[in-house]
Amino acid sequence: SLKSAYLADAENLFNFFRFLSGLPDVSIGNMETMYAQKAVVLLAAVDTLTHYPGRPDDMANDFFYDDGYRGTSSSNLGMGRQKLTDGLGDMMQDRGENNEKSVGHRRWTLSPRMKSVGFGQAQRLHIFLSVYVMDSRANFTDYQTICWPSGPAFPANFFPPGTVWSVSLNPEKYNTSAADLQGAHVTLTDHTRGEVSEFFSGCGKHFYINNGNYGVNNAIIFRPDYAIYPADGHYTVVITGLSPKGDNPATIQYSVRFFSLP
Repeated sequence: SLKSAYLADAENLFNFFRFLSGLPDVSIGNMETMYAQKAVVLLAAVDTLTHYPGRPDDMANDFFYDDGYRGTSSSNLGMGRQKLTDGLGDMMQDRGENNEKSVGHRRWTLSPRMKSVGFGQAQRLHIFLSVYVMDSRANFTDYQTICWPSGPAFPANFFPPGTVWSVSLNPEKYNTSAADLQGAHVTLTDHTRGEVSEFFSGCGKHFYINNGNYGVNNAIIFRPDYAIYPADGHYTVVITGLSPKGDNPATIQYSVRFFSLP
């Protein structure tokens, strides 16, 4: 098992990410940590990063494999990082062509339904990390959007070059099916450069609508062509073309000012 101080560091950073997006803290759960730790032992045994590993021939304990499989299929997974906290940062970036189209790791980290989290790390030939995220026992609904990066101030340390922006809408306040979000239009104003970027369906830029159930069942994802954000950058995001429920606003607007943490 991992040392309590090491787990506390991971829990604190995980909750800092959630704090930045206006979400409540979660706590480390014993059951979630058990699943996460058995998950990485299983991954180390098969030496493959996968949510759906087969049962190794030398893993005689069916209960261990079943728990490990539940862990791998219910966790954010990482490979190669020496420290859990570094792996958590990778998951929030969600780099790579497939990841950036859904930002699933980020959205699970920022799930408003999460109450408990679990962490695991193991090494055989390679280092594997796991974060058990598919807990849905909370029911936090006091939000309009979940944004990354979020405003009004955001540490540039956690938004390196090439990272995509994402906005998830509260399904209780907006209609969020693919058809409902088809008309979404994002205007990103870079006040530092004096540039304006427009994103909409068919714009030919880095713009995606994803309705996978990663904590929240929707995300509007975009990234400007330059994709390099100065540590003191100032941006305004305006999203129109939404389908609100009740008297919720049809236009969402927020500003982000980056700053550097020491």
